[in-house]
Amino acid sequence: MEKYFQILKHWGAGNYNARPINGESAEELKNRIELFLEEITQRPESKILVCTHGRTLRAMMCIILNIPISRMEDIQQRNTGLYKCRYSHGNWELLETNNLTHIHSMAKVYV
Repeated sequence: MEKYFQILKHWGAGNYNARPINGESAEELKNRIELFLEEITQRPESKILVCTHGRTLRAMMCIILNIPISRMEDIQQRNTGLYKCRYSHGNWELLETNNLTHIHSMAKVYV
């Protein structure tokens, strides 16, 4: 776990080329997400669900919000937290942040 936090420290300081052993750097992650976002903006569907890991989601929100990926830790994200975005005319708009209401509504079903 120590090595993981060291990598996050490097990324937070702007060293996007630091990488875990056999893992990708923040720069590579950023590039991969930018390509993915470009691909989904070209799709004909009006709604697309993206499910991913927390670190990828944090980096994606940085890109969508146009903030440096060194600020990934500023993005609040809980397991199953829902982010809702809209893409229109070349711009992203964040509509919902880390929404967990689906968890609370499901808990009522099982109580």
